[in-house]
Order: sequence, then C-alpha cells, then structure tokens
Amino acid sequence: MPVKNALVLIPFLFFSFIGISADYEATYNFQKSIKFNDSIQPILSREVIYFALKNEIQIWVPGAEKVDVKNKEVKKIDDYGAFEITRVSPRQKILNLEIEAVFPDRSIREYKVPIKVKIADRPYVEINGFNGKQTLSIEKLRNAEITVSMKDPFFDNRLKVHSFKIYMEGKVLNVNSNTIDDQTFKLIKTSNAEVLNITNVSFSVGLNLSICKTYPLTILIKD
Repeated sequence: MPVKNALVLIPFLFFSFIGISADYEATYNFQKSIKFNDSIQPILSREVIYFALKNEIQIWVPGAEKVDVKNKEVKKIDDYGAFEITRVSPRQKILNLEIEAVFPDRSIREYKVPIKVKIADRPYVEINGFNGKQTLSIEKLRNAEITVSMKDPFFDNRLKVHSFKIYMEGKVLNVNSNTIDDQTFKLIKTSNAEVLNITNVSFSVGLNLSICKTYPLTILIKD
C-alpha cells in the first residue's frame, strides 16, 4: 500500500475505534445499569395468598423480557406474568417467591420477594348477594341465588355454590343447586314456615376442594 494511502486511513481507523469504543462503553453501562440497578424490583398484583385456595397473581419486572418463578408451589399460567400459587402449608406465614428476570441484553437478575400466607376465615352464606339475618317475602325466595363470600380485604370474590341445606320447622331440604328452584320453592311455600336456616353449603374454592363450614344464613319470611 502506498504511504500516502496509509496516512489517509490512519485518521479513519482512529475515529472508527473511538466510535466503537464509545458504543461498547455505552452498551456496557446500559447492561450494567439493568443488571445491577437495585431500583428495579418486581411488582406483584397482590400481597396476600390463602391456604387451600386458588391464588392467581401477576408478577412484573420493569424492563424484563421474561419472568419466571422457581418455587415448586408456583405454576406458570402464561408468558405475560400470570402465575398460580398452590400447595402452601397452613403453618406457613410467609412464602418467599424466587423470581428470575431475563432482560433484553440476556442478563439475568434474581429476586426473593416475601408474600404473606393466610388461612381464610369461614365464609358467609348469601341470598341474592346479602348475608346475615334477612327478612324477605315468600316471592323473593323464588329462584333466589345462594352464594358465599369471605369478608377479607384481600379476598373479595363470591364463590359458586354446588349444594346447600334448608332447615325449617323440623324439616330439612337438600338442594343440589345454587338457587332455590321451583320444587324447593313450592315445598317452602306449602310448609308455611316463618324461619329458614341455610347452611351445610358446598362450594368450590380451588384445588378441587369443597368446604361446608360457613356462617349460616337466617331468613325471616314476611308477607
């Protein structure tokens, strides 16, 4: 190569090297800021889970392309941060979630995030969404829906009922439904009962379990 051409290339190579070095340093600093920035922390959609219940949770890590949880109690639902937590012990007070986040630069960050474990209180039986002692006309009982709910600030879901019992003046009606159907309504109406007690309610709580221990529902029938 002629000396003249070589001299022309030297500044070009010098500035190219500077440019590559600057790009590398910027990339390195970006990766470093992601990998070691303690301000990046997982975000959880809930702070309490329940023993023997189906606990769905959303987990996000800002800037991460992929999030996984290593705990055996946790099952991944989809690739968008949805998980289900099951099989927690009733003796557990805290479950430390072992979260792994993968960032766009392929760096991996691991976190341990504690979440509270509670045993849910006995649920309340409801008729048409109301619990406690209720005063209703006989016609309000026709096709009335029976549900259960838990009075807990972290669990605000109504659970679907599969069956229940109605106690009235020495008689017991077994209802395999979540409503007071026509046949049951006719039996109540012809009995002239003034007080009904609904209890022994079977309902789904996840994990294919049913629970029958509930706070009973008392209904006073008034014309």
